[in-house]
Amino acid sequence: MTTWAAGQRIEFVYLPTYSPNLNLIERLWHFMRVKILNSTYYEKHAEFRAASVTFLEDIKQYKKELRSLLTLNFRTVGGTSVHLSQTTQLPV
Repeated sequence: MTTWAAGQRIEFVYLPTYSPNLNLIERLWHFMRVKILNSTYYEKHAEFRAASVTFLEDIKQYKKELRSLLTLNFRTVGGTSVHLSQTTQLPV
């Protein structure tokens, strides 16, 4: 598999087993929760659904905040910075 991927210009990036900070959709979900859930009580499911849909429909208003949040630059627990376009070495 890795031999075929090398010929296709595919690079494997090995991530820790549980790493939500490296998963962009987890970052977006957290941002959405902060914007529509924090300190807000929705009496009915339809109200929560409407707030969620409105957030997603108007997501361009958060462009500046999301641009810095949804980046491929990551800082790991050990303090090293990783950018997914960097060359990685396959584990031996």
